[in-house]
Amino acid sequence: MVIWADLLKCFILLSTISYTFSICEFSVSDRNKLYNFSLASPLPKYPHGVLSEDGFYKVAVNGTVIWFQLCDGMVFNHDLPRCLDCRDCGGPSHCGMECSALVAHTVGGYPLCTTIGHALSTKINIIDEKMPHKGVIVKMSSRKDSCSLTVSVICDVNGVQGPQLLNKTGICDYATVLRHPSGCAEIVDIHGRGWGWFSFFLLISACLFGAYLLVGTVYRYFQGIRGIDIIPNLEFWSSIPQRTQSLFASLVRKFRGPSQGSRERGWFETMKPPLSSSSSSSSVLRKPRHLSPYLFSLLAFIVFVAILYGEDVACVFNQQLQLGSDSPRYFTGPSSLVFGVEKKREKALPFAIGKTDPSCDIFSGRWVYDESRPLYEESDCPYIQPQLTCLEHGRPETNYQHWRWQPNGCDLPSYEPTICECKVTEGPLWDGPTICGLDPRVSNECRVFEMPVPLEITKQFNVVVTNPKRFNATLMLETLRGKRMMFVGDSLNRGQYVSMVCLLHKLIPEDGKSMETFDSLTVFTAKEYNATIEFYWAPFILESNSDNAVIHRVSDRIVRKGSINKHGKHWKGVDIMVFNTYLWWMTGLKMKILRGSFDDEAKDIMELSTEDAYRMAMRSMLRWVRINMDRKKTRVFFTSMSPTHAKSGDWGGVPGRNCYNETRMIEDPNYWGSDSRKSIMEVIGDVFRKSKFPVTFLNITQLSLYRKDAHTSIYKKQWSPLTPEQIANPVSYADCTHWCLPGLQDTWNELLFAKLFYP
Repeated sequence: MVIWADLLKCFILLSTISYTFSICEFSVSDRNKLYNFSLASPLPKYPHGVLSEDGFYKVAVNGTVIWFQLCDGMVFNHDLPRCLDCRDCGGPSHCGMECSALVAHTVGGYPLCTTIGHALSTKINIIDEKMPHKGVIVKMSSRKDSCSLTVSVICDVNGVQGPQLLNKTGICDYATVLRHPSGCAEIVDIHGRGWGWFSFFLLISACLFGAYLLVGTVYRYFQGIRGIDIIPNLEFWSSIPQRTQSLFASLVRKFRGPSQGSRERGWFETMKPPLSSSSSSSSVLRKPRHLSPYLFSLLAFIVFVAILYGEDVACVFNQQLQLGSDSPRYFTGPSSLVFGVEKKREKALPFAIGKTDPSCDIFSGRWVYDESRPLYEESDCPYIQPQLTCLEHGRPETNYQHWRWQPNGCDLPSYEPTICECKVTEGPLWDGPTICGLDPRVSNECRVFEMPVPLEITKQFNVVVTNPKRFNATLMLETLRGKRMMFVGDSLNRGQYVSMVCLLHKLIPEDGKSMETFDSLTVFTAKEYNATIEFYWAPFILESNSDNAVIHRVSDRIVRKGSINKHGKHWKGVDIMVFNTYLWWMTGLKMKILRGSFDDEAKDIMELSTEDAYRMAMRSMLRWVRINMDRKKTRVFFTSMSPTHAKSGDWGGVPGRNCYNETRMIEDPNYWGSDSRKSIMEVIGDVFRKSKFPVTFLNITQLSLYRKDAHTSIYKKQWSPLTPEQIANPVSYADCTHWCLPGLQDTWNELLFAKLFYP
């Protein structure tokens, strides 16, 4: 009965509902999904939802104090403010219950409540129409002096933050921000309505037919007709199954054409019994050969109904299944069901919180000098290997650290708000630094990020950007909570791994982090977050004779075919995977491939072109990913080739030189070095296009080709003491493969950050 009741609700819904809301409940449909916000609903760690456990929230900025509660009246358990004119929400001298929000100003050294009081109305809307999951805006307005308080409840699954900011947008209008799990929507898939108007027409026709049968039956009853003959036009209705079967048979014959085999085997040709057979025996013979007309009509009707109402039935059964589920992520939604046209769903990638404009290619751009760089200091990160600490080993200048990648015509997507410092040049005093990126008239640099409430700017002031967009370490760490992130590949991928650790580790207390190495695996652990960032040494991805993480300088390199599971067993359970492999394949035009095992005495080795060998490895990697990674929960990245700058002639430099003493980058936007094989890029493109698992390609090659200034060169710990000949000729031992940290590889991680959260 419950299912039929739900079906009835689905079928009698006459209009599409886009928005429904009541106090602290709000629903919005967007792109075949229903986002349901119920701020006061209990959550695992917050039994009262967004309601403050203290009875109220409090935010104080520059002498102004606001107490407020969402979805309910405040209850002051302590810190009771005095009341100058609380009216309907307090006693004669103190604020009490039934208040929605109070604003106090210091009067005679005491905070006195003067405005807002009991909310006359509460309105809720989403913060960002393009990202409905971001959270909601709750605006409480009072009957007194047209005062209001707007609270932006931003989705944060990790806990409660704020309120800390307070903006005054008018004489008596205030705005603040609260990050809370209750700001996260319950998401429900929206189902279609079958054939729409046709199903409605069919329902009306069925009702009219039923009325016809009822009236005819009653009429014939009073005519004295009894039994089965009471049904009007019985002969016609009883012949319908046979008529339908005959029609279907004629259509089949028309399209298939008559054949002896079909006449002998078909359901639709009546087989004549042998002359010697009795009628009963002929009946027995016909039974296996024919589908009963009534059964045929019943099956046809079932198929028709399944097609017509398939999605509506699925809608109801989906609700029943979800009601019995323990999963906190999917819910049945509000009481008003929302229907929309079923379109092809855009499958959101795991960890994504937004999207990059399709017209914005973040890998195509230019380098911009930025004094706010680097994102961390070399001396602040103890995890950088001595082979990458250029300043420690005597590099005399730091210009290579101060470059920021700027995509053409757009910006790298950022989760961080642009913080502006507002300096008044005339008018009443401004109440200190605040977020003022809320009005396009203020500055093009200040844009809407965290604060969606527009300010009515009446003052003239200068705007200074004090916190430009950059890698958001807090968001990255919170995303990694309870998860594993792994970099797999060669020493260049290890450099990117170390860069990621350096970008994050300062947010973690000293006793809350560790770095350990187990053979080929290095693990950085953030204990408070129960998160690990790992590096696994596998320069070919497949098993090779260069797999020793320390002793791997082998001139005659051999890769074993079909051996990815040798390393892959250590990758299982990873949530975010970053692969790279290129440099170790560049030993010439051919690559040795082992068929069999390294333990075989007589090794079966064949030679393949570098491109074919590389294609073999890429296919093995993608096959392993498809089998072992969950596309609904995990993300896989592949970093393109890291360029070298060993031939100065490539960029028009002095012949016989390399990156040594290069402090300026290459300015030719079309530059491509001879050491970066385009044929390998073509292999990657060809193989990845056929992948059934979504792999995000980090195309760092072109932007890194410009950076001949960013290599470690001679400013690193050498693997062995230098000879007098080498000391006399620094070009001979300059490392033009690896990169200084901090430096270029921090940008690689900024691009990884952008593609992880804004694919």
